[in-house]
Amino acid sequence: MNIYFLTSQQVIILKDLSGLWVFITGSATGIGYETALAFADEGANIIATDLDLPSLTLVKTNCEKRHVKVKVFELNVTNPIHFESIIDDLKGNGIEVDILVNNAGIGWFGSIEDHTMDKWRSTFEVNIMGVINGTCAFLSIFKQSSLDKHIVNISSLAAIAPAVNMSAYATSKYEVMGFTDTLGVECTGTNVSVTCVHPGTINTDIVKSHETGESVSKEHLNNLQKFYHDKGSLPVVVAKDIVKAVQTKQVRLFTGASAKPTSILKRFLSSKQMWNISHFLSRKIGFID
Repeated sequence: MNIYFLTSQQVIILKDLSGLWVFITGSATGIGYETALAFADEGANIIATDLDLPSLTLVKTNCEKRHVKVKVFELNVTNPIHFESIIDDLKGNGIEVDILVNNAGIGWFGSIEDHTMDKWRSTFEVNIMGVINGTCAFLSIFKQSSLDKHIVNISSLAAIAPAVNMSAYATSKYEVMGFTDTLGVECTGTNVSVTCVHPGTINTDIVKSHETGESVSKEHLNNLQKFYHDKGSLPVVVAKDIVKAVQTKQVRLFTGASAKPTSILKRFLSSKQMWNISHFLSRKIGFID
């Protein structure tokens, strides 16, 4: 059943997720892992996918402890055929996906000059084409259903306030935001709801990379990682907000440390002012000299 609660201004209806099937990419660690647990806490069944199948053991075990059904699949989000194969497997087992969370993503640190063409392409292949591949694999199926469906795409705060030395990542997250807005327009009036998620400073493995461009020293990277560890929100914060966003059909979600204040600043400051702030903060935390 749906759950109702009162705010000072309105009644908000929380959708009952019990028994629904949630498909999550990149669910072995970080936001994807916590999102699987958060949906399982609401009684939803989980389809956990990741590039490395053995890495899904923990999420499967911990979701099953919550007494929900769990399926795990190896998935390379850059390959549309992998999505099709999994969907065929699910259909063969009588499973209909209700919620898709396109979460898988990668990051890399270095200046624009540091980025090779291969680095640009590999980041885009995962971060934007992975989202497009997942969406396109399910969209027609979702629209043909008589039930409500939901697509959640994980963008980033970097899509509205890019950071220094994260050019490919920030650009790809801009693209996720743009794609999701387009998707939202086309799904208006249908049974498919759409949410774009903008996590702020989140302490995940994405900042623990040891491979960087020449412009990022070991000291720079250590300073960044310390900042995310000390000031960042835990992935569970994002995960719980994602679940609530699905329950309330929220279109855009700013979640985690710095996300909401930065989104407000973006409305009132010029682009040049936002650039200056980002550059200043990068220097303040020691990510640039």
